[in-house]
Order: sequence, then C-alpha cells, then structure tokens
Amino acid sequence: MNILIILLTLFLSCSKDRKSNKTNSSLQELLREKTTQEIAKTLIKKLSEQKNLDNESKVPSAQLRTSIISLAFKEKYLDDIINTGEFLNAHQVQNSSFNDDLKERATVEDLLINAPLSEFRTPQNKEKIAELRPKYSFLINNQPLFSLPESKINSEYGNILAVMKDQVKERSTFTIGDSLDLKDPKYLNTFYLKKTPLAAKNEVPYWEAQIWGKLTLEDVDYFLINCQSFPRLQKESILKLLKITPHVYKCLINKEMDFIRKGFLFDATRLDDYISPIKDETSPKLIRTSMDFNEVTSKFTLQAKDESRLNFCQIVVHKDGSKIFQKDQSISDRNDAKCAWNLEIFKEIGSKYQFTLVVEDIHGNKNQKNYHVPKKGH
Repeated sequence: MNILIILLTLFLSCSKDRKSNKTNSSLQELLREKTTQEIAKTLIKKLSEQKNLDNESKVPSAQLRTSIISLAFKEKYLDDIINTGEFLNAHQVQNSSFNDDLKERATVEDLLINAPLSEFRTPQNKEKIAELRPKYSFLINNQPLFSLPESKINSEYGNILAVMKDQVKERSTFTIGDSLDLKDPKYLNTFYLKKTPLAAKNEVPYWEAQIWGKLTLEDVDYFLINCQSFPRLQKESILKLLKITPHVYKCLINKEMDFIRKGFLFDATRLDDYISPIKDETSPKLIRTSMDFNEVTSKFTLQAKDESRLNFCQIVVHKDGSKIFQKDQSISDRNDAKCAWNLEIFKEIGSKYQFTLVVEDIHGNKNQKNYHVPKKGH
C-alpha cells in the first residue's frame, strides 16, 4: 500500500511538472511571437475557460455589457500621455504614486492571471513583460448587480476619466475590491459573458478593472472631465484633449458617486462659456408656457432656460405615485440655453398625474418643479 501511495504521488508530481512545463513553453512562444495585446487576450481567454468550470453564480450578460472601464489620471500627466501616446503602469515608469513594492505587485499579478510572468523577465524582454502587466482603472456599473456592492469612483487617482472602447474588455479582468488586497485568483473575474463567474470577498464599494497589454490613446472612446467635486481642468488641458478626440464630455455623477454619464459635449470655440471664473449662482428658470386640459387628454408645453448654458434636463411623469415615463436630455452642441417638451397624455378615470421637470446649468445649479394634472372628470 505504501508503495502505491508513493507511486501515485510521483505520478501526480510529474503530471503537474509536465503541465507547468507546457504552460511555460506556451508563454515563451507567445512572448516571442505575439504583441502584448494578443498575449493578454490569449491568457484571459484561457483563464475564463478555467473559471467556467467553477460552480459559482453567474451574472446575466446584459448587466455587465453596459459597464464601462474608466482609467483616471491627473491633469499634470496629460502631456506625458500625449507625448508617448499611451498609458503606462508602475512597472513601465518604475514608480508608483502609492509607494507599492513593485515585486509584491508583480507577484500578485502573476497569481491573478495564472502565468509566471516574473520568471520570464530577462534583460531582453523586461520591457515587454512590463507592458503586458495591467493598467488599473475603475469599472463603473450604472445599474446594480444583485446584492453586490455598488461600484464607486473618487478623485484620488485623477480628475480626467478616459473611458475605454468596449473591445478593451477582451483583454481586461476585474475584481470587486483592490486586487492587491485580495491576493487570490478566485476573486478575479473576466468579461467573457457567456459564463462569467462573479466573485466578491467583501462589501467593498470599489470595482477595479485591470487592462492587460499595451494601452494607447487609440483605445479611448471618450473623455469625461469636470465631475462634481473633482478638480476642474484648465482651459489649455481641455484644448489638448479636444485635439486627441472631439469626444470630450462634461462628467455627470450623482452624490453617491456610483452613477456616471455623459453631459454636454465640449466645444473648442466656446470654452470660455464653460470655465468662466465668475460662477453664476442663480438657478435655471422653469416655465410652464401652456397647459390644456379636457376630459380625455392633457397637453403640456414645458420649458426651462438660464442666463448661462444648460447642461442637463429631465422630464418625469408619475401616475398615481408610480413613474410611467422618463426622458433625459443632455444639452450638446446648442447655442441657446433652454430645453422644452411638448407632451400629451391620455388620462384614465380616477388617476392622478404629476409632471416633474429637473434642470441643471453648466455651473451645477439645479432647479425642479412639479406640475399636477386634475383627475379625469374634475
């Protein structure tokens, strides 16, 4: 019996060594022949296939499909990013603003991606290994995922948000919480949505995306700037971003910092309108220009205007306390400072209707007003 146990142990050990040697040989071949973007896609697809064997809860693909990867950086680094044309990680610049031990971070990254990258770091390919390692970003989910903690952002990492194109998810992973704190590959998730296990260790309101492989300005879909409570950008910096892409938007974010969307599109010819040093403290004006009632329908014309440019308008209709209609309007490429709706509803007997109009100007001033519609027959 003891001999059988010894033989079985030796067999398992040899099998493990063969598997390790095969993995190492495959990785060597990838490093020799492929770009870091291609290597990243291959490693993550293999990782996803392995994780699909786990019997864990699955997340509907539609919910992760709407998420966005947003890399935050400080305005002072904008020139460096423009000069290199890419986003670098701490391994590439040999520096970390949080004074991390880069060896510890590399060890955790190897563990997460299930590839011994550190073992292949030689003088010949050390730059390629560094380029393959992840660039860290926020993962923003604008809708809740079951009982999981909300994904929040903050200004600690920078006041410019570079939102990546959707295909970047093919070479990205994410964790619910800081990957450096988790130190466990079972908490790493992929964006392969067919059978994506979603693992969380703690109720941490921070979702971290790891983008593997070379990341350039060509990978950016659009920029979000001037989020509420974030440092505002200088005019010169906005102009530099607009030279990279015309898709530079005002960042709209709620006070909980867990819902983010695009506001107005910045126009290089009207920057002084957005960054005027004199802040308009007055709230936008709300006007009900007409309201026509009869037994069957109610017709509304609602209008909002402001002395400066409006940023966002929203109309919400409630019936007996329940929302039945909502429309949001970001004010983009407009020379005027107003928005308006012409609405018509068909009333039901005994039902009570309420229209709510919410507006915000470019300085963050808000106004809201409710309009009540008489019940049918009254």
